[in-house]
Amino acid sequence: MALSTLRSVLDPLKHHEADFYVSSADDVLMLRLEHVTVDLEAFMETAISAQTIGDMREADDLYRGDFLIEDLYEEWARPVRDEARVVFLGMLRNWADISQALEPTNAAHLRLRILELDPWTRTLTWPSCAWEEAGRHGEARRARKRYEDSMAQIGIAPRLN
Repeated sequence: MALSTLRSVLDPLKHHEADFYVSSADDVLMLRLEHVTVDLEAFMETAISAQTIGDMREADDLYRGDFLIEDLYEEWARPVRDEARVVFLGMLRNWADISQALEPTNAAHLRLRILELDPWTRTLTWPSCAWEEAGRHGEARRARKRYEDSMAQIGIAPRLN
């Protein structure tokens, strides 16, 4: 019954043979990866190979947030979740660095996103400098305060470049 339901979800209009997406043998179900796209794999491939701002925007669109957040305390999900987050943060850092000269306001937004996801990072150019360059001093002050507060929580002096 569950197999039938799964197959009808994957192919509601029955365009394919029953075992096109999921096959079964000896009480074992197998997802036929050649016929489905796994969003996490698509994100990882795109983010890791991203070279241009367009590639990074595409990877950003593919990132759906932390992997299996509903299983936050399940040990088996943690390594994949952590790896995807590290790849995403690395891609955001690269995007911010590339954007700094071309789109300084976007670079600041990206750095703020990084700080939201990883408030204790020290491998980040201070985001408020881009706000200051754009004449947005209030946003610069708020970004600096947020960063200083995060560093104070863990007893580390902020790195303000």
